[in-house]
Amino acid sequence: MERFQYEEIARMERTNWWYVSRRKILKSIIKKYNLKGKCLDIGCGVGANFPVLKKNFKEVWGIDSSEEVFKYLKDKENILLADAQDLPFKNEEFDFVIIMDVIEHVEDQKKTVAELLRVTKKGGYVFASVPAFMLLWSSNDETGGHKLRFRRKDFEELFKGKFDMILSSYWNLISFFPLLFVSKTESFFKRKNPNTLSSVPSFFNFILINLLKIENWLFLHNLRIPFGTSVFLLAKKK
Repeated sequence: MERFQYEEIARMERTNWWYVSRRKILKSIIKKYNLKGKCLDIGCGVGANFPVLKKNFKEVWGIDSSEEVFKYLKDKENILLADAQDLPFKNEEFDFVIIMDVIEHVEDQKKTVAELLRVTKKGGYVFASVPAFMLLWSSNDETGGHKLRFRRKDFEELFKGKFDMILSSYWNLISFFPLLFVSKTESFFKRKNPNTLSSVPSFFNFILINLLKIENWLFLHNLRIPFGTSVFLLAKKK
């Protein structure tokens, strides 16, 4: 990608309803569980989470496997080019680990979760998300390099026995049926659909952010949403 394309991605991550709503739930988790100390953001991309994390943690690290993203970053302090399946950190180094929409990209999901376990301190937390339901599979998954989409129970199973499950639910119910329509019409008309996270008019962006506040509240109170386009979970290392 050209630099201007990454600048557009960075702009979208600052303002788009999906990214904004995910950061809001991240901020709420940090506040609710009084998370402090040392934090790792796996798949940090252009670093959109860093302003939130640096306000709450003494030390923040990020990794990303994309060389293009790494070249784009102006400030590479505490950001490493690395693979989630082989983290370049010591055992039990982090109090909080974030891995949002990364596990669906890796070849070995179990090995990735084993690495999360290794680098997280005892009593530390992991916040993870993945896309939900193979039913929603579309060309966006293919171009995004996804290996699969998850059901909630299958995603929880990866963490079972290693972590205590604190919160777990589907998320983004409001987009489920539109995305289902996109994935099915794509097959019918044999055409690729545009990125479903493309920019939306500011008014609709505002509405979507406020609708997802309800879903965020439900998740934080462990009230499970029956289906959605993503699975979120918060786990605590035993």
